[in-house]
Amino acid sequence: MIKQGVFIVAVALLLLSCAAKSAYNKGEKFASQGKFDEAVLAYEEAKQRDPQNIDYNVRLIMARERASELHYQKGAEAALMNRIDAAISEFQLALAVYPSNSIAENELRKAVKIKQSRTRYELGVELEKNNDDSGAVTQYQEAVKIDSRNAVARKALETLIEKRRISLEEKAKNADDVKPLFSAKPVTLQLKDVQVKTAFEILAKTAGLNVLFDESVKDVKTSFFIKDTPFNKALDLLIQINNLFKNKVDDNTVLLIPDTPAKRKQYQDLIIQSYYLSNADAKKTANMLKTLLNVRQIHVNEELNAVIVRETSEKMELVKRLIDSTDRADAEVYLDLELLEVNRTKILELGTKLSQYSINGGVTPTGGKLGDLLTLAQLKNLADGNYLFSIPNATLNLAISQGMVKTLASPRIRILNKKKARFAISDRVPIAVSTTTVAQTTTTGSTPEYKEVGVKMDFIPIVHSEESEVTLEVKLEVSSLGEKVTLQADGKSTEAYTTRSRNAETFLRLKDGEKAVLAGLISNNERTSTSKVPFLGDIPLLGILFKSKSETSGETDILMSITPRIVRIIDVPPEVNKS
Repeated sequence: MIKQGVFIVAVALLLLSCAAKSAYNKGEKFASQGKFDEAVLAYEEAKQRDPQNIDYNVRLIMARERASELHYQKGAEAALMNRIDAAISEFQLALAVYPSNSIAENELRKAVKIKQSRTRYELGVELEKNNDDSGAVTQYQEAVKIDSRNAVARKALETLIEKRRISLEEKAKNADDVKPLFSAKPVTLQLKDVQVKTAFEILAKTAGLNVLFDESVKDVKTSFFIKDTPFNKALDLLIQINNLFKNKVDDNTVLLIPDTPAKRKQYQDLIIQSYYLSNADAKKTANMLKTLLNVRQIHVNEELNAVIVRETSEKMELVKRLIDSTDRADAEVYLDLELLEVNRTKILELGTKLSQYSINGGVTPTGGKLGDLLTLAQLKNLADGNYLFSIPNATLNLAISQGMVKTLASPRIRILNKKKARFAISDRVPIAVSTTTVAQTTTTGSTPEYKEVGVKMDFIPIVHSEESEVTLEVKLEVSSLGEKVTLQADGKSTEAYTTRSRNAETFLRLKDGEKAVLAGLISNNERTSTSKVPFLGDIPLLGILFKSKSETSGETDILMSITPRIVRIIDVPPEVNKS
């Protein structure tokens, strides 16, 4: 009974193994045809039937990556052709097949934002057609906020804002800030050497306006001549030539005040506002406000990264707009890197190589024990049978070997705009450093100094949002251990190593997703060696049979491919250019 059960289990395992192999073969066939979605399903079936098979698992991962890459490429092509729905679908498939595809994830996020932005823009167009300008502005602003590269929404927003501004200006021209009824009424006055207060009272009577004076207004004499001038302009001219400013009390009353900093401060209503910054630096923001807007009463809270401002309501509006335009999240970039080492080593071996030739002699004692020393009598007993000759082996060398390509690293690095990123694969190697101490006696010694040997890469990106391009400052250093050397110091020998390094620095400007390759960090070395039988190897023509020649020429090149992918651009508010 037990044997029967074992037999059944064995048969079941065999059938599972055969089914797994069949599914695996299907996956291989689909992969060779470029049908990686079908290959993923076949490899998945093979893995489920034989979970312990490492080869099935590796092939499944490779097929997932390839299928995801193909869907990503289709999505990118659809996005370029402005087919956003198709692009979103392909990017979603790329992530479904291989969730670790961060590039597809970023592109999906961009595509979704583009679609949302377009939906907002279309809603804004409908609202504008229905004369709801306020609602249209809100939708256009949301469209640009979601996708700052939506040029159509940005243009529509700027046009509508300009339209509303012109409309407000026209309304302001037709609405006097003191009394609209007399705003356009022309005034003619000829006043000479009259008191200031009297001049304002005469002018105010022409428009039925009440005039009040601050206690510090000096009643000096003034002259004023105007003809057919609008009342508002006449009032402003009289205020200006007497160094005053007005403060509206109600529609029929104005208060006239001396135009001095103290009086301005006295009559201006000051408010306090706190601004908590998400991206900008509080100290730099405070300096900007002091420089551009002449804001003097400002406090910086470094712990909360906030600025507290005390100013008039008019200037506070400018402060708010300036902070909103500068407190923006910086751009961010993904760098896909691949560092390759191309070893073009060529080895040529030609000729006949002989093994070492030697002659040995010795004696065999007839009795007793043979020690390390021989007597003269024993040496006299050496005969022909006591000599041993080794016949050399001959090897004919006809060999040529080439080099190889090796991937040193293939990292993905995410970097903020204008920030430095460093990637290094290196070992800390002790290098002997000679030191000399001069005192009563001069002593020289060596101490180990650790130096990093390997690959170092530095990057600084600058994102150009409007053009979807990235400027990259690239620094590459590849170092390796050289030959072993012996240092002499104070009569002592110390072994150390030399180091070799290759460096490259450059600036690149690449489009989003464009690949660039840096190459040319070449290291050359050549070596020739000859082995031969003495005298025989020097015979003309025949000597080639008794010697072997080896030539080694090596050339190592470092290749680095860089592909920048913009993750986020600077969200520039649409009102900034107009303001």
